Amino acid sequence: ALFADRGGVAAYIRDQRVRRVSTMLSRSDTRGLPISELARQAGFDNVTGFNRAFKARYDMSPRDMRALRAAGGLSQVATLDPAAQYGEWLHGL
Repeated sequence: ALFADRGGVAAYIRDQRVRRVSTMLSRSDTRGLPISELARQAGFDNVTGFNRAFKARYDMSPRDMRALRAAGGLSQVATLDPAAQYGEWLHGL
């Protein structure tokens, strides 16, 4: 019941794993690793399932997000996460 508004426990865990990979995409120590390896480190067994979950969360592929971040188009914070964007804005006040 505690996770009902988040789609259930499995959906919450999947979302946390996707967010972890999103963060890893911008770190310099993981820049050279394949996205499939980042997904595996975050706990995904299936790359196709990971890609589907990532695109549903961020409306772009992990490859596209990595390229945007490398080009400076997205911040390092858990991008496109409204809570993170609000936190960034609040911190800048």
